Amino acid sequence: MNIATANLEDNAMVHLTYDTGLQQRLPCIFLRDNDQNELHPDTKERIFDLTKADIDVTPVSLRADNDTLYIRWPDRDQDAVYDAKWLSCQGSLNDPAIVPKQTWDASFADKITEFDAGCVEEKSTLLSMLTQLKQDGIVLITGLEDNETAGLGFGKHISFMRDSNFGLTFEVISKANPNNLAYTAIDLPLHTDLPNQELVPGYQFFHCYRNEATGGESTYCDGFKVAEDLRDQDPEAFELLTTVAQPFRFFDDGADVRYARPVIELDADGDIAQIAFNGHLAQTPALEGNALKAYYRAYQSLMRRLRSDEYVIEFKLQPQTMIVVDNRRVLHGRVAFDPSTGYRHLQGYYIDHAEIDSRIRVLAR
Repeated sequence: MNIATANLEDNAMVHLTYDTGLQQRLPCIFLRDNDQNELHPDTKERIFDLTKADIDVTPVSLRADNDTLYIRWPDRDQDAVYDAKWLSCQGSLNDPAIVPKQTWDASFADKITEFDAGCVEEKSTLLSMLTQLKQDGIVLITGLEDNETAGLGFGKHISFMRDSNFGLTFEVISKANPNNLAYTAIDLPLHTDLPNQELVPGYQFFHCYRNEATGGESTYCDGFKVAEDLRDQDPEAFELLTTVAQPFRFFDDGADVRYARPVIELDADGDIAQIAFNGHLAQTPALEGNALKAYYRAYQSLMRRLRSDEYVIEFKLQPQTMIVVDNRRVLHGRVAFDPSTGYRHLQGYYIDHAEIDSRIRVLAR
């Protein structure tokens, strides 16, 4: 892409025309702020002090030469150099980590994309896996080695893990004196993990080491799909669940972690950005009387959908496999199991959204 013309307008704006026909108007102060000469030579971080700049600064000169724009600023003795490709991307979402989401229902049960554990060794395959994970919110990893740390090793190839009051990793087994229902053998309804944290963990990695007990099937549901349908079918409930702060709390002898947030969070465009649902950690919202009753009706409306066969998929994880889910979108749970019939051991850990996005960008370069 080349710059055909570059002209200074009266309002401290540079008007660019490209050989593709694209036209662009950029404020001079934006170009001054992004002078490559004002970046640290090693870190490439900005060292330019915007507070010392004239907001209506204009260049002494500017010229275009094929794919490069040259500008001489009043306080500099050398031209600032701007690449046409970089300029043309300003104002657009040129980010490989932005992946359109495809929501799903119960019919997705046999469509979950599988990747061999060796995908972490090949950059293009790892990029495909992470991109698929962002699109669907769930992928299945197969072919892990038959040892307790195989799932942990897989994650270390991607990024560092998120710590919590449960530790860097957590062993999901039935044990005496549990501090969480996951460490029991009872039925565990669909939920997202740790909505009581200020920052909810991003992606959850669940390595199945052993699953020999009767029962213990895993369940999953696309919370975004359910929330979209709730918006269409029960807008009053949707409104309450996106505006009322639902308190969540986890506490044991060593921790008392609380946070309040809407069960359904929207982004600046009104699109569904996050589901935070955990009936076991939910506390009562700060409402009274009819307002509280109306909220309970909305909460129940969502919960019933999350239990519906229309949305829920169920299957039994096999040893040497690992399920990865977007913990801010896909709810997970399990059917009760009988510990006396066999050993069941899953190992879990989290990697946050920002780390997955960073890895995608690096791989896509």
